[in-house]
Amino acid sequence: MMNKPHNISQKEFEQLERYILNLMDEDERQTMDAGIQSDAVLRDKVNEIRQLMEGIQEAELREIMNQFHQEIEKNRSSGRKRTVFLFSRPFAVAASVIVILALSVYLFMRPDRNQRLFADYYRTDPGLVTAMSSSNADYEFDRGMVDFKTGDYQAAIKRWQPLLDSRPESDTLNYFIGSAYLAVRDAGSAIPKLEKVAEEMHSDFRNDASWYLALAYLLNNQNEKAINILQKTSHPRKDELLRKIGNE
Repeated sequence: MMNKPHNISQKEFEQLERYILNLMDEDERQTMDAGIQSDAVLRDKVNEIRQLMEGIQEAELREIMNQFHQEIEKNRSSGRKRTVFLFSRPFAVAASVIVILALSVYLFMRPDRNQRLFADYYRTDPGLVTAMSSSNADYEFDRGMVDFKTGDYQAAIKRWQPLLDSRPESDTLNYFIGSAYLAVRDAGSAIPKLEKVAEEMHSDFRNDASWYLALAYLLNNQNEKAINILQKTSHPRKDELLRKIGNE
């Protein structure tokens, strides 16, 4: 049974594909062999791609065999005697083309680089302690926080939005509504809320808002803005994420 698939960039996929297909020169292959021996993650990635390719090839072989048997039955029913070469050049070329196309579709259907980076670095804000105050506004906020902490982000937004309408400058409401939108991957709605908090110099949420804003920009394919805002945060993983965005 395969483990959870790793995030593999197209560049890395192509390199590992060349290794599996023995298309590397001797020096490059020796370097890759050494890396695979010392790096368990790299070893898993090689196995993942090898299993993918073998699965595609096996499926195509079954299809070719089906065509072969259909041709045999067709010749038999017509009384013709004809030799069918299973691995004749047309079949081999067709199989190769289909394998290449299938791999291309696999790469196309994988989440793009920004989506994978977002998934790697995004963790939902844990939310605030709720006291369930008796005042109506505070009760609605606390009830929305319960929804937020239990993962019902749309319900939280529905409860909080009227409160924000009456207090549009509230950094707390802007921050948590923006966080709720980001949790459901609605970067377009999250960005203006988080931008408002990230620009508020005295907000307790400013640093966290800047981190989430950078992730929202990343999800929205606004990499330059993501880099600019990341440089202003003190998040412990900011340098690591900046390097990965820079290596795109």
